Amino acid sequence: MHYGDGGRLRVGVSMITQGADQTTGSRNIIREVVKELGRRPELDVEVLCNRHGLEAMRGCDGERVRLVRASTLDVGASRNARLVSIAHARLFPRRLSRQFSAAPHVTHYPMNFMVPAPPGASVVVIHDVQHYDLPQNFSRGQRAWRSYFYRLAAKKATMLITDSEHARERAIEHLEVDPDRVRGVHVAVDHDRFRPEPGPRDEEIRASVGLPDRYVFYPASFWPHKNHLAMLDAVGRIGDDTLHVVLTGAPFGRLPKIMQAAERHGLGGRVHHLGVVPDEALPVIYRQAQGLLFPSTYEGFGMPPVEAMACGCPVASSLETSLREVCGEAALPLDPHDPAQMAAAIRALLTDASLRDRLRTAGLAQAAKFTWQATADKHVEVFRRAIELTA
Repeated sequence: MHYGDGGRLRVGVSMITQGADQTTGSRNIIREVVKELGRRPELDVEVLCNRHGLEAMRGCDGERVRLVRASTLDVGASRNARLVSIAHARLFPRRLSRQFSAAPHVTHYPMNFMVPAPPGASVVVIHDVQHYDLPQNFSRGQRAWRSYFYRLAAKKATMLITDSEHARERAIEHLEVDPDRVRGVHVAVDHDRFRPEPGPRDEEIRASVGLPDRYVFYPASFWPHKNHLAMLDAVGRIGDDTLHVVLTGAPFGRLPKIMQAAERHGLGGRVHHLGVVPDEALPVIYRQAQGLLFPSTYEGFGMPPVEAMACGCPVASSLETSLREVCGEAALPLDPHDPAQMAAAIRALLTDASLRDRLRTAGLAQAAKFTWQATADKHVEVFRRAIELTA
């Protein structure tokens, strides 16, 4: 198919619904995808951003990637402000779409929300449909919010992308979308950044973030499905007074509850929440940990186990939802609903040297399967398919 402009495919990316508090997985995924797309000579990429999106995408611009500050939309930190802004964008879609230097052949929406509505081909990312599978983790308002926008995307988008085959199957069932319009595309890790070899500044970074001498690591914002309370129960059962727990991620107001649980399980003073750490610190925390614990009960993909494996950090993980396809045989299984089983697995992880070596070797091989080049290749395939369907 001929696209004009020397045959290059024009891809528009909408980051105008990026919120101030969205600093985790979805933001990191689109950053890496856009950077990889920008290496393709057959593509021209423009990213339409609000001020939070512009900050999130800083450093991604280049010869084939242009960041565009949307002049008619901004998103506040509150849900109400965000809803008003999204409503404005839906009422005046052409006002926003005209801010691209040329009409995109396909518009990509990586943040679940299809705003502004495009005149042509469109691709929307649905990371997961947890609000259907675990409705108890959401308020009535949150469920209504997600249900409306996800169903809107399923109805209006030319194609949908999910982060895993599990997420694809759940989206097809809950959103009642034609399976031919949904593609499961695994995300990945940056293997130049997440690697087993220590960097020259590892000890300096370790001191700057205040890592304890001996710890297990759990990087996860404090959402209910991340299962922090059961994990702390399990670590407390081990009875190892030298073992610390390092947590990262957004607290969402739940930090006091987490710290109360730590006291209750005999972990007072040994649970450390570092918040959202600098990008350079995360590989160091993985490399120097005794192991990664990942007891999540629900994931659309689950990036931390792959990041840890790429760093040579042994992984103990739940294998629920997408995590079985992500971890393969390279993780020590955790039953996220059974703290006693988790305690036994964590104890084995800490004391069995041969097990740790096996997990490291298997983890490096598993992580090597996930590259941003492959992820971007799949995105381009979906973009081209969306254009074919609207031709």
